[in-house]
Amino acid sequence: MAGPGTAWAGVQFLPVGTLFTPLLADPKETRFSANMVYTRYPPRDARGASVSAGGEIGLLREVSEMSSDTQWQLGISGGAFGEFDLDSPSSDLVNVDYSIGFPFTFRQGRASVRFRPYHQSSHVGDEFLLRNLVQRVDFAYDSLETLVSIEEATVRIYAGGEYFIRRQPENLKRQLAHGGLEARSPRPYSSGPLGNIWLVAAVDVKSWEEMKWSPAWSVKGGFEWAAQVRPGESRRSLSFLVIYYDGFTPYGQFYPERLDFWGFGMSLTL
Repeated sequence: MAGPGTAWAGVQFLPVGTLFTPLLADPKETRFSANMVYTRYPPRDARGASVSAGGEIGLLREVSEMSSDTQWQLGISGGAFGEFDLDSPSSDLVNVDYSIGFPFTFRQGRASVRFRPYHQSSHVGDEFLLRNLVQRVDFAYDSLETLVSIEEATVRIYAGGEYFIRRQPENLKRQLAHGGLEARSPRPYSSGPLGNIWLVAAVDVKSWEEMKWSPAWSVKGGFEWAAQVRPGESRRSLSFLVIYYDGFTPYGQFYPERLDFWGFGMSLTL
């Protein structure tokens, strides 16, 4: 059912929540997060932090009283994703990626689709650049993303990909495959007046043509504190997670490199 908001002619303005549940393990999903990580940049190890700020706001949604009906929603999403080197004297900002997109989502029952044109640009931190004398790369792209998701009682699977319409450098390969699996406990680990706490685990995999289709694995597991969990409702949640990543770097300025890291963090999904 439609949440609070102003509705006319079967369309709701500024609806609450999203029709496509945000991805738990994707490091570039727009949300608020803060993570302490131990990163391996061969041949050295470093303590680091990754933070993000962002989310999705619904603009228009089709109003439906039947959960079996197909609904659509148009929204706007944006985020900033930063990486910091905590072993440097001033905890240098290494890289920050900015993204803005316009997700168009559909849901029918437990099936949902997200079609999202978006732009990302990447920028290296000034102090990191001066201290390390690295070669700055002008890295930016416009992409079309399509993901299909199926949610069952305790398991969710999703798959899709992206196609870079415009990219810089211009010789970047255009195609990226994306998929993943999420699971939650069949019953809350704890229940209370402020919501339920669930055990959650997820794996997200991306394979980019530019990296010769070598997969990048992102794995997360821990606790999610959420007030609402039924499909199609607003699932604002606070998560405490152990994280692991292995593959091509998710930080755009250093896209040709590979790295692995593990750590722990907290994330807030609006």
